[in-house]
Amino acid sequence: MKKVLVTVMISLFLSIALFAANTGKLIEKGDKACKIGNYMAAKKFYKKAIQEDPKNEALWKKLEKAMKMLYGGGEEEGGGC
Repeated sequence: MKKVLVTVMISLFLSIALFAANTGKLIEKGDKACKIGNYMAAKKFYKKAIQEDPKNEALWKKLEKAMKMLYGGGEEEGGGC
């Protein structure tokens, strides 16, 4: 029984770690796209990351900024995401 419990806990830990790593990669890709002015790609990556981490307020702000830059209205804020 103990062995099964340990196996389940390790599996859960690894799943969470992989999940967080994937979210981080999506944010990183969004940041890179934003940096070069590809706001459409940034929007896509940020939206995917939000699906995985919907409570991440900083991520929502990045998405909002990318959308402002994409659809106008972001220039007065200094540009970029």
